[in-house]
Amino acid sequence: MCALEVNSFNAAEARKIMLEVISRLAKGGGPDLQDSAVLSEVVTRLKARGKLHHEQAILTLWYDLFRNGQLSPGYSVGNRYLPQCHVTDAGREMLKHASLDPADPSGYLEHLKQQGPVDPVALSYVEEALHAYNSNCFKAAAVMIGAAAEGVVLEFRGTLVTGIKKQGRKPSHGLEGWLYKKVRDEITQEIDSQKKGMTKEESDAFLTGWNPLTEQLRTTRNDAGHPASIDPVTPENVHASLLMFPGLIRLCTRLTAWVQKHYV
Repeated sequence: MCALEVNSFNAAEARKIMLEVISRLAKGGGPDLQDSAVLSEVVTRLKARGKLHHEQAILTLWYDLFRNGQLSPGYSVGNRYLPQCHVTDAGREMLKHASLDPADPSGYLEHLKQQGPVDPVALSYVEEALHAYNSNCFKAAAVMIGAAAEGVVLEFRGTLVTGIKKQGRKPSHGLEGWLYKKVRDEITQEIDSQKKGMTKEESDAFLTGWNPLTEQLRTTRNDAGHPASIDPVTPENVHASLLMFPGLIRLCTRLTAWVQKHYV
């Protein structure tokens, strides 16, 4: 019976419901946001009442919001203890984009998959990055999402190399090399040389997206992987990288379609 309970609990669905309840009760900034109100509704909607493992898992999700700084006990100095609580600035930002934010892994992954196909290896790194981020392991999250981005760029490199060879040209040594930054720069140079074959929308997407997306993810990963200080990356930088990653998938999907059409 206990094993069945463990296997049947859907943490992603529980978190989604919990954020919906918090968002509704916190509207207007009044004192309605209380632990009993949130937890009672979540337990009811999940049909978890009396299932000890489920109830404990819900409590873990609830207190994770406090540990991560998205909720804080109390409503005012005069009412500074639970059951009353309030949403912090970080929590308000998270709720604003709850279905897309890395604080909601299931919503984030669903949004990500809508941007284009994601290589299974890259996806496994994204999942690890989300787990690290939601455990406040920001350096680990930076390395994981940086590795995922590198995998996406290198996969696109393969498509581009194939296209260049179809045209009877020899890819540059740097493009076929193993140094990520060199590969990224060689991709930039190659596409710049072929922009006349792009529509204005394709050219604008490349010009405005390629360097910002690839550079943010690369530098944040390098700051974590080659630290020059005790705190080389900030939660804000890692959060930004995670939010930018779906844009990289969308851009590479669009560029892949262009390469397959243009390099013939």
